[in-house]
Amino acid sequence: MTNQRSNTQLSEQQLGELRRGDNRESGFSLVELMVVVMILGVLLAVALPTFLGATKPASDRRAETVLHTALLAARASVSAEDGYANLSAGKLFAAEGSIRFLAAGFDADATRSEASVNFGNYGGIDFFVAVTRSASGTCFAILDRADAPTGFRTDVSANCRASSVDLNGGWSESW
Repeated sequence: MTNQRSNTQLSEQQLGELRRGDNRESGFSLVELMVVVMILGVLLAVALPTFLGATKPASDRRAETVLHTALLAARASVSAEDGYANLSAGKLFAAEGSIRFLAAGFDADATRSEASVNFGNYGGIDFFVAVTRSASGTCFAILDRADAPTGFRTDVSANCRASSVDLNGGWSESW
């Protein structure tokens, strides 16, 4: 009898709480969820421009690295007596297999580790030029000549080909 009586009292007590509105279920209210969503939105709005600002320098650095590696492969592929006039795409690829060396008339893309190359003898001077485009759209070029220090250039032209690079003037000592 006491067992039955306690169950009845418990039910009456719960019924009283329901009438008074004291019954609270656990969970989040709509307002709390909206505040969390707003905070996440503010954090995203602050972080996104910072992230996007870091991608351009990173893609430009990749293009520079591809060209430096191509230049090292070219220097390793020739002897001092032969110079760049006797260089070939096969020698370049044998020296550095991670870069896809393209003929001078083709556009190169640094995201695919490509370099458009041109080499030979121009006006009695051996030269090697490599060009590639970064993901930011900037075209990078590197020039090695027997009579001058290594030259660097950036451009935003429509094509990024070694055949369209002017070998005279406009070269700087760094990018």
